[in-house]
Amino acid sequence: MEEFFQTISHYFIACASSGLPLHAFTLLCSNLPPESEISTGLVMGVDLVLRNEIPVKFHAHRCILMDHRGKPVILVIGGYGELAKGRGKASLPSLFDMEGRRLSFTLEGGVEASLQRLFYAAFLIGERILLFGGRASPLRPSSQVTLLSLRDDGVLSVEDVPCSGDVPLPCWRFAAALCRGGDHLFIHGGLTSVPVVNTRSYSLDLHKWVWSEVTLRGDLCGPRMCHTLSEYEGRLYMFGGLDEYHTVLSDLFEIDLSTNHIRKLPTCLHAR
Repeated sequence: MEEFFQTISHYFIACASSGLPLHAFTLLCSNLPPESEISTGLVMGVDLVLRNEIPVKFHAHRCILMDHRGKPVILVIGGYGELAKGRGKASLPSLFDMEGRRLSFTLEGGVEASLQRLFYAAFLIGERILLFGGRASPLRPSSQVTLLSLRDDGVLSVEDVPCSGDVPLPCWRFAAALCRGGDHLFIHGGLTSVPVVNTRSYSLDLHKWVWSEVTLRGDLCGPRMCHTLSEYEGRLYMFGGLDEYHTVLSDLFEIDLSTNHIRKLPTCLHAR
């Protein structure tokens, strides 16, 4: 199953008619497992041609929009897809401006391996980027917390942060969100190094770098991975994903951070 996600991508169809210019279109297919009963469908749209060989087929990476030297830039970290030397995992980040032009920077030496990861969490915290978890391969998951800083001199510094407390097992495909005013990182579920799809929740204090396991009460959900988590007015909202049998889920949950109470909400959304 893990290898199926490594091969999913989108495809280009070139269409032309007499007297009209050639148009490129993109067929998008969702990352559903082959045995899923849910129809993926096809969506047709105009493909955007970006400059300097931005990877066309790429997934499991993270993009961060940030400010650098007074201008917005996009930092792309990790992922798997088509590279200059064929398919593989990206070992180095890529930096682009808003026009798609690749920008140069210097990466501090000896840190490429820690940035070669898939299915992890990335958030912009002030002027630094927080990375957590993910994996370089199914046998090399991580529970490491890493901070990245892009300095004005064009150097991308990387710092692994030692954490204490209830440190979660190395995991990937979990859901994550910043909460409590951006002072905490909350994670739920995902695949662990056992490997097991788990139901556990953890909170990381981003000032003290201390992990705490969060015991939820109420309408407890089953094991899940590949789901989403978002914070709004002191509550977290969790939707969808896959269970331990790779069944696509469509349930929606609300987590009250003041009481750690979770309740299932009505939803008419399709499983995804």
